[in-house]
Amino acid sequence: MSYKILIVDDEEANLRALDRLLSYEYHPLTARSGTEALEMLAQHDCAMIISDQRMPEMSGLDFLKQAAEMRPQTIRILLTGYTDVDTLVEAINCGIVYKYVTKPWSNDELLQLIKRGLEHFETIKTVHSSKGDLARLERKVSAARSAVMHLWSENIRLRSPELSAHARRIERYAGAIADLMELSSDQVSLVSTAGFLFASVYASSTISDVVVGKPADEVELGIRTVELESELAAFFELRCFDDFEQIEDTIRFANENFDGTGFPSRLAAERIPVASRILAVVRAYDLITSAPIEEFHLSHEAAIQYLKNGPIRNTLDQSIVDVLGRLGFVSQIPDELLRSRKVEFVTSQEPVWA
Repeated sequence: MSYKILIVDDEEANLRALDRLLSYEYHPLTARSGTEALEMLAQHDCAMIISDQRMPEMSGLDFLKQAAEMRPQTIRILLTGYTDVDTLVEAINCGIVYKYVTKPWSNDELLQLIKRGLEHFETIKTVHSSKGDLARLERKVSAARSAVMHLWSENIRLRSPELSAHARRIERYAGAIADLMELSSDQVSLVSTAGFLFASVYASSTISDVVVGKPADEVELGIRTVELESELAAFFELRCFDDFEQIEDTIRFANENFDGTGFPSRLAAERIPVASRILAVVRAYDLITSAPIEEFHLSHEAAIQYLKNGPIRNTLDQSIVDVLGRLGFVSQIPDELLRSRKVEFVTSQEPVWA
C-alpha cells in the first residue's frame, strides 16, 4: 500500500529533501504553510503528516491541532529545530503529536519512525473499524430486542387487556420511581422493563396475599417458588440478550419481602436488589388502587397510608414507599421523569385503565 504522507514546511530545501526520501516507498504531498496544508487535507485522506514547527502565520502545533480535528486517525509528526520541551510534551500527552523529531534529522531514524507510525495508523484503522462493526451489531441487537419485547407486549395484551394495563402501570411507575431515586439510566431501563414483564409472572392466587399480608407457610412458599421458576422459564426467547439475566433476577427477587418472609430465597432488607424492592412496592400499590379487588380501589393518598400503616407495611421497603408518595397517579407522572429510559415500546401509548 502506498500511503499518502503530507509534508508541511515553509523551507523549500526541506520539502525537496523529504519528498525525495519518501518517494521510494510512499506517496508524498507537499505544502508550504499550515493554511495550504489544511486545504490539501480537505481533499486527501493522508495516513501521516510531517510538519515543521516554526512557520510564519501558523505554527506547526497550531496546524496539527486543526488537522487532528479534520483527520483524527492521521499520524502526526512534528519537526522542530529548537527546544521547547514543555510544549512538545503537552502536545504528545494530549494526542496532538505522535512523535517529534529534532533538526537536522537522520534519514534512517526518520524512516524507522515513519514505519512505526504507519503501523500505528493501521492499528487505529482496525480499532475504528471494529468499533463501527460493534456499533452496527449493537443496533441490530437493540432492534431485535425491541421486536421480541413488542411481541411479549402483544402476547400479554391478547391474553388479558386488564393484565396488560396492570403491566403498563407497573412499568411506568417503576421507571419514574427509579428515575426519582437518581438510579443510573441502565438501572432505570432495567426496572422499567422488568416491571412490565413482572405482572405476567406472579400467579393470581397470590394477589390477595400481596395486599392483605396473609402469611404463607414453608410448604406454600415452596410451591410458589416452583411456580415462579416455571413462569420465568417462559422467558426463554429473551435469554439471548446480555442484560436479561439481570431482568430475570429483578423479577425473581421482587417476590421477596423486606422482613424476610417472602420467596424464593428468604432475602430481607437491603439484601433484596433495589430494583426488586421497587417492583414489590409498585405491584402492591397498583393492586390496591386499580385492580378490581373487592374492598380496595383506593385513592393515591389512601393507598400510601395503607402501604405505610397497613398489614403489609413490614413486607415493603418504606423508603421506596416514601418516594412513591411523592408521585401522583399514573397518568399524572411527568414524562421528564422518564428521560433516561431506553425501552420505549411500552410507554409509546398512555396506560389503559382496567
